[in-house]
Amino acid sequence: MRPADPSKSPRIVEAAAQLFAERPYHEVRMDDIASRAGVAKGTLYLHFRDKEALYLSLIEHGMDRQLFDVLSGIAHSPDPVERIRMIIRAAVGFFDKFPYFLELLPSIDAKIPNGEFPRFSSRKEQFHTIIREALDDLTRAEGVAVADADFSAISLIALINEVLRATPRPWPESLIEQIERQFLYGVRGVPC
Repeated sequence: MRPADPSKSPRIVEAAAQLFAERPYHEVRMDDIASRAGVAKGTLYLHFRDKEALYLSLIEHGMDRQLFDVLSGIAHSPDPVERIRMIIRAAVGFFDKFPYFLELLPSIDAKIPNGEFPRFSSRKEQFHTIIREALDDLTRAEGVAVADADFSAISLIALINEVLRATPRPWPESLIEQIERQFLYGVRGVPC
């Protein structure tokens, strides 16, 4: 067996991401992915044991990219409102760059039951923790009691995803501020 060419893996993942965004999981064939990536079908199996392994790798890769963007954006900001803004900005920027991930999101939870793919659960928990910490800091800074930081973290993620899916592209410059205002209004219970 010949060794896998590491330069082909990103092409395969990109082609798979596009196809999974265009069609349901069960309709995407390895032949389709190979054709879109411009590689032989056997090359896919040098990199990924099967379609599910490729799909999971794709999801993990996307979450790593988004987590990196969020962490680099909030690294030096002590202001919790600014951190929330940066989280929103990073998410909008990520989905603007990789719009097919936005289409994959609804199928991720259905395809990967909780706990079955620990790295996915870990990344998801990291996002929630980052938002919860910003909300805890907001409570301390403004004296606003966030009743349920866990629920609020989930709500912010859902708000971002649904607003981006429902808003025609190209997204307006004001979209980040609109999401931020709507979220903080709900958390604070007063207009921003």
